[in-house]
Amino acid sequence: MNTANRTLHLIDLENQLGTGCIKADEITKFMALYRDVTHMQETDHVIIAVSSSAGLLELAMAGTTPYRYLHKSGKDGADHELQNVMLLENIAERFDRIVLASGDGGFVDAVLALGQEGAYVTVVGRTGHISKRLQLVARSMIELPIYDIERLAA
Repeated sequence: MNTANRTLHLIDLENQLGTGCIKADEITKFMALYRDVTHMQETDHVIIAVSSSAGLLELAMAGTTPYRYLHKSGKDGADHELQNVMLLENIAERFDRIVLASGDGGFVDAVLALGQEGAYVTVVGRTGHISKRLQLVARSMIELPIYDIERLAA
């Protein structure tokens, strides 16, 4: 395992905002909240996935660079892109800490596999919207208060 104290953030943005119709201003506000609760550093590597082309455009308009963007259209498209990163890019060898921002139970196998490789995986999700199985396989969990997320859309 890497000893360089590197952190990777994998963000399922539409899952975190609770909608597939995301806007640049909501993304900006969410990222400020996310950085605060996860103690994200400027040196952390960040990958944000969306399943709509409109979401990809909004990401660019939100100015969330220099992050890596992933896009795959369709149901669970963003999930599949992030799962590919988790399972195919040897991230347990390259990062000491992996933060998955999604409450989707579809990530259970990928989180479990990373844990078996010795990775420390933290799951971040909206309060009451994190899969019970995902909570069990993650090393730690951070809940984002739902009222803070809803306030972003106001």
